[in-house]
Formats: sequence, structure tokens, C-alpha cells
Amino acid sequence: MSEPIVHELTLLGDLIKVTVDSLKQMDRPWVNLSEEEQNRIIGNVTHTMRQAVREACVIIDDSVDKIRIRAQVDSITIKDGIKAVLKVDANNDGRHALSDSSGEYVDIIICRIGDLLHEGGAPTADPQQSAMELNGDE
Repeated sequence: MSEPIVHELTLLGDLIKVTVDSLKQMDRPWVNLSEEEQNRIIGNVTHTMRQAVREACVIIDDSVDKIRIRAQVDSITIKDGIKAVLKVDANNDGRHALSDSSGEYVDIIICRIGDLLHEGGAPTADPQQSAMELNGDE
């Protein structure tokens, strides 16, 4: 197993470092890179950040004391509020905590880590640009 990219006590700094390390590897400004070079850099950053986000999700998830109960949502009724009927395995480790919580307020967390790994908003390479004209030379 490889060394983690991010750590609990330095999470934000580690994410910033991943980005800055990628910038440091560039030998020229972004606008001077070919489309192929830009795509390579975007690919490397995407790969590294995907792993960092996975690790960050685990760190965040592990940092809160909670009882996890996996349940099937049998039905939802929306009227004056939302009433959810959940089906939980009778042998679930959290069954007692759940039954003790009747009438209490609890947090319901719907965790879809895969939704966090979409690349929407990620940068794309600039199309190949023609040479820049300097001092009237072509």
C-alpha cells in the first residue's frame, strides 16, 4: 500500500500541497504548453486528487463518533414532513441504539462517496495555439 497523500491533522494543507507540487513540475507557463502537455498535467493532477479526495472522505468519515446502520429505504411519505420507513437487518450491531432512539432526533447521512469523484468543473487543455509573434517577427 502506498503512502497516504493526506493526513487528518493537515488535511487542507496536504490538498494544497498536491496542487502546488503539480504546478512546480511545469517547466513553462500554462499558456506556453501544448495541448498534449496540458492534458498530461490535467491527467496527473486528476489521478492524484482523486486519490486525495478518497483519503479525505475516509478521514472525515472516521473523525466523527457515530453508529453506522445500513438500511434499505422501504418507503418515503412527504406530507407535513418526511416520513421514512427503513428496513434494517435484525442482527445489525446498531439495532439497540436505533430502537433506543425512537422519538429522538438523529442525523441521517446519505453517503455516496462516488458522487464526490465526478470531474465537473475540472480544467481542460487549451486547443493548440499558433506561435506568438514577437517584435514583428513571424
